Parts: sequence; structure tokens; C-alpha cells
Amino acid sequence: DTYWGGKGLLQMAFAMMGAREIGDGKTFRDAHAKLRAKFEDWLTWTPGEERFFFSYVPRWGGLVGEGTSYDSDAFNDHHFHYGYFTYAGALLCLVDDDFKAKFGPMLTLIARDYANWDRAETRFPFFRTFDPWAGHSFAGGVGDWNGNGQESTSEAMQGWGGLYLLGLALDDREMR
Repeated sequence: DTYWGGKGLLQMAFAMMGAREIGDGKTFRDAHAKLRAKFEDWLTWTPGEERFFFSYVPRWGGLVGEGTSYDSDAFNDHHFHYGYFTYAGALLCLVDDDFKAKFGPMLTLIARDYANWDRAETRFPFFRTFDPWAGHSFAGGVGDWNGNGQESTSEAMQGWGGLYLLGLALDDREMR
């Protein structure tokens, strides 16, 4: 699903970058290949495929990743779930120019889903999960009686850090 699958992507990205830093070429290549293959599965759709892709929902102006979890199909926790994708995708883009060229635009859409920074981009709400008045994110996607609690500040910060790092990797000043 988008939560545990996203976490797995980031763990593999950390393994890839750690291997790179210590000069372990074999582990780097293995982790890179596995990470890229799984990302290519998530960032594309094949007719008949039922999991591991994102689709756009015009009514709500956002993406839903299949499989869903923790009410992500109701736009709950997107900056947590999709933050794993932006962070791991950024790390992969930093070491793989071909991946960046092919999938940077799709990673940008995932980032826009939870953090659309461009008022002219009308497919997604401006700052879907961030409330500048409150000074923090909200986890609830469409609102509830409980006030859209923050839930996890660490995962929120990871989502915003992933957004910044993806902007850096894609050389997108506006995203940063």
C-alpha cells in the first residue's frame, strides 16, 4: 500500500545512498536496481493492473495510490504516505539522470497532491495538507468531527523534507 510501500521505498533509497557513501558498489547497484524497478511499477499503469499505481480523482483534485491504507483514498495522510515517495524519489533522481528525466514529472504530481505550491496549478488544491495559520500540517483529507489532527509531526517533517529534496534533485526552485 502507499504507506508501507512508501516506507519500503525510502528504506531501499537509504540503503542505496549508504552503500554509495561507503563505496560498496555491488550493494549500491543492487539497491538502485530494486528501487528503480519498484518505482517504475508505482509510477506507471498497465491495463488490468490493480495495485502499485496512482490515479487522478478530478472531483477532489488529487491522486489516489492503489493500494490504499489508513483512509488514503479519502485523502487522509497524503503528506505522510506520499512524502516517502518524494523523499525516496529525490534520492533516486540524485543518482540516476535517466530516471529523473522519465519520472520527475510524475514525482512532481505526487508532490503537488499534498503540497501544491503554485496557485496557478488548478488540478490540486493550494497547500492541501498545510495550514499556514496553524503553522503545521493536518492529516485529515476531507475533514472530520475531530479537527483533522496532525497525528505525526516526524512523518509530516519527512514529507516536507522530501518535497525540498525533490525540488533540489529536479532543480525546481519553486518546489524548493
